[in-house]
Order: sequence, then structure tokens, then C-alpha cells
Amino acid sequence: MNKVQLVLERNRDYLSLPFNDRRALLQLTVEHASGLGGMITLRQHRLFDYPSFYQIAERIFKPDSARFTRQVIEKLDLDNTFLKIMLAIISFSTLNHTVYTGESSPPTMNVKAILKIQDTYAELAWLYLLYKYQHDEAVSKFSNFIRCILLVNRATVVAHESKSFHNIIDYIIEQNQPTTGV
Repeated sequence: MNKVQLVLERNRDYLSLPFNDRRALLQLTVEHASGLGGMITLRQHRLFDYPSFYQIAERIFKPDSARFTRQVIEKLDLDNTFLKIMLAIISFSTLNHTVYTGESSPPTMNVKAILKIQDTYAELAWLYLLYKYQHDEAVSKFSNFIRCILLVNRATVVAHESKSFHNIIDYIIEQNQPTTGV
């Protein structure tokens, strides 16, 4: 069992959703959530500091995607608690307008229920920032979070041109499909 699956299976909000909503949410958010999670890992281990690693990333995901990824890494907040809340917000996002995949239609889900969960995490993030930082710094950190989301989106759009990216995303989805028994 991988870490993504463990996180999902332990999240009460995710488990509170009907099976079809869980499956649809996974399909719609895996690119951005796993992308941001990967960028957090790259930052924590400083992997882009190694020129050979960066060059390999450019070859696999396209130079522009690697450049956008580096920008996100440089902008990521150092507060690990806030990063975890950021991941939760993205994991419960209902937007899927990034790229045309050729599929007939995106999966359907109860958007109101999912938005309620996302709003809860967004409010939690804001309250956490206000508790830990002064108001001006909290505003700055939340604004930076929004910029990071936009950069993650840009990196995802560019990475979509890479076959390796599709293989990675397909593998993550396959490994994390909710079972009807969950």
C-alpha cells in the first residue's frame, strides 16, 4: 500500500463521500495533488540542487515543466503543517479545466459536498496562519499559496505533453482506486 492510498484511507472527509465521488475526486485531483506532493519532496531533499537530477527532470517532463516546478519549490512555504493543509485543499478541488484529455466527459460528483470539505480546509488554513503569524504575514503566506497553485497548474499543463507523466499519473490512479468495501 503506498502513501497516497494510506492518506486517503485515513481521511474521514474522503471516507465520508460516496464511492463514486471518491473515485471521481481521485481522478480529477491526482495530477495536482501528486504534483504538489512531489514538489514538496523535491524541496525537502533539495534534489533540484543537483544539476544531473534537474537535467533528468527536464528530459522526462519537458524543460518548461521543470522550470515551473523549480519556481514552485522556491515559493513553497517552509511550514510543514501549512503544506499538509495545502495538500488537503488541492486534494478536494473540483476544478478540472487544465487540459483536454480526449475523454468524453469528466467524472460526475456531488460538487456541493466536496466544496464544503474544501472550504473547511481553506478556513482551517487561514485560521492556522492567523494563529501562528501576524495578519499581514498570514495574508502574504496565503497569497503565496495561491501563486503556488497556479504554478503547479502551469507545470501540470506542460508536463501533460510528456508520455512519462501520463504513465506516472495512470499508475497512481490505478494504485489508489477506492474499493467498494472502503
